[in-house]
Amino acid sequence: MAEPQSAAPLPRANRHTSLKQRRAGRRRTPWGVVAVLGVTVSLTARVIHRGPYVPGFDLLSAAQGTYNIATQKTADLLASVFANGFRTVGAWNVEGLPSTLVPGLLTTLWPWEYWAHVVTFVATAAALALLAHALRLGCRHGLLVVLGAGASSAFLSFSVTGFFYMSAILPHLLFLWAAMRARRRPLWALAASVVAAWLAPHVQELGRTVWIDFAAGALLLPRTRITVRAMWLLLGAWLCWQSTIHHTFNTSHYAAMRLPPLHDCAARLNDLLGRLTTLQIDTPGLLIAGALALLLIRRARFFWWAIVGAQLALLLLLAVNVGDVEGPNNVWPRRTLLLSFLLLAATATAYRERRTWRPVFIAILTAGMLWQVADTLRSSLRPLDAHAMDRDYFPLPYVHNTIDYTVPFALVDWSALIQADVDTGRRVVLLYNLLAYDENPTNPAGLLERLYLRLGHARFIDSVIVFGDDVVRWNRMPLRPMATLEAFVGGMDDREEWIVYAIAHPADRHPSWIAAQGFRTQTYTIMRALETRFVAESSLELNDRIGRQLVRFTLVPRVDPVAD
Repeated sequence: MAEPQSAAPLPRANRHTSLKQRRAGRRRTPWGVVAVLGVTVSLTARVIHRGPYVPGFDLLSAAQGTYNIATQKTADLLASVFANGFRTVGAWNVEGLPSTLVPGLLTTLWPWEYWAHVVTFVATAAALALLAHALRLGCRHGLLVVLGAGASSAFLSFSVTGFFYMSAILPHLLFLWAAMRARRRPLWALAASVVAAWLAPHVQELGRTVWIDFAAGALLLPRTRITVRAMWLLLGAWLCWQSTIHHTFNTSHYAAMRLPPLHDCAARLNDLLGRLTTLQIDTPGLLIAGALALLLIRRARFFWWAIVGAQLALLLLLAVNVGDVEGPNNVWPRRTLLLSFLLLAATATAYRERRTWRPVFIAILTAGMLWQVADTLRSSLRPLDAHAMDRDYFPLPYVHNTIDYTVPFALVDWSALIQADVDTGRRVVLLYNLLAYDENPTNPAGLLERLYLRLGHARFIDSVIVFGDDVVRWNRMPLRPMATLEAFVGGMDDREEWIVYAIAHPADRHPSWIAAQGFRTQTYTIMRALETRFVAESSLELNDRIGRQLVRFTLVPRVDPVAD
C-alpha cells in the first residue's frame, strides 16, 4: 500500500508541470511584441500620412459592387458571381467577389469611401492568421508571420489599399492550407482545393497560377494520399486549361512573352539586380529570410522550390522582355506581392523545422522590420505637397510604378467642396463625366466614385446630376443619358438651389483627341441647355499647378427663359 501512496503525488506534479508549460507556450515572446508594435506603427503612419488622398483605382471596385447591388435582383447578382468562378470574363477588380461585392454590400449598408480598404486589411490579416494555422505555428510562434509581413514595405502598403491587388494570395493560401493540413484527409483537401480553384478567377490574375501549386503538390509533396494527388492533378490541369482559354487583357498580353537572346537577358537581369539592391522594389528583410529558408527547408523542399521558383521565374521573364509595361523597370512592388507571400510561408516552414536556426530568422526579420519602420517614418514625416505634379505623387511607400496609381490632389480636394454643397441641401450639376481626361482607364482619378461612395446610390442620383453617354470605364456609373438633358432641364424646380461645377484638365482642350472633343461637346451642350432657364453666376474659380481648373456657378432663374 505504500507504493501507491508514495506514487500518488506524481500525476499532480505532471499536471502542474503541463499547466506551466501550456502557460509558457501562450506567453508572447519579445520579438512577437516588437512585431505587433512595428506593424501597428507602420500601418498607422501610412494611413494618417495618406489621409484622403487615395488613388482612383482604390474606389472602382466598391463603386461597381454598390451599383450592382442597387440595380440587380439578388438572384441575378448571385448567379453572376458564381458563374464567374473557375473562369474570367472581364476585369478582376470590378467583377471579383472579394474585391467588388463585399465592399459594395458594406457601402450599401453604410455609405463610406473606405470600405474597400477595410476589406483588404481584414482579408490580409485573416490570410496571415490562416497561414500560421496551416503551418502549425501555434499561438506562441504564430506572430512570426506578422514579423515577416512587417519586413516587407510593399506587403504592408498593399494591405491598406482599396485596390485589392493582394487578393492574388488567397487561392494560393487555400491550397497551402490543404497541402499542409489536409493532404491525408481527402474530404477537407477537396473542399479547400475546390474553393481555391473557384476563387482564382475572382482575384488579381496571378491568383490563376495556383494551378502550379496543384501540380507541385500532386507530384512533390510526400505523405499525400493517392486520391488527393489525383484530385490535385485534375484540378491543376483543368485550371491551366481554363486560364488558357479565358484570357483577360493582361493575361493575353503577358502570355505572349518569350525568352529573348541570352546576351539581352544578362543586361536586363543586371538592371533588375541594380533596382533590387538599391531598394527600388522592396525593403530587403523578407527576401533575405526567404532565400535562407529555401536553403534550409528539409521536408517537401522540392515542393517549396517549385512554387516559389515558378513565381520568381515569371518575374524574371517579365524583366527580360521589352514591350508595353515589360522590362526591368516594370517589375513593380505590387507585382512581387505573391512572391513575398510564398517566401513568408517558406520562412515560417523553415523556422518550424530548424529550431537551431530560429534565432537567425528572428534576427533577420526583426532587422528587416526595423528598417521598414524607419523608412516609413522617414517618408511619413515629409509633408504632402498639395501642389505636386500628380504624376509624381504616390500615396504610400512602395506602391510606385511607371503608369498609374498616382493621386490628383486637386480633384480630391474639389470632391470635398462638391460634397459640402450636397450636404447643405443643394443639388449639383457636374460638367464632368467619364470622357474627362482625368478619368482615362490607365489612371482614373475617381472623382465621381468618391462622391458615389460617400453619398450612396440613391442620394448620388438625386443630388449629383451627371450627364454622359459613356457610362463604363472599368466600372459602370449611373450617369444620365444626354438624350434626357432637355427633359431634365425643363423639369428643374426654380425653388431649389442649383450649383454647377465645371472641371477640366488641360488635356481636355486637346484639339484632335476624340475623347477630348466629345467631352467638350457634351459639357458645352449641358451648359447651353441650363442657360435657357438660368443665369450662371460664377462664385469660385480654382486652378492647380498643372492647369486643372474648377469653376463653380450658382444658377439663378431667368425672368424670361430663353428658347433653346
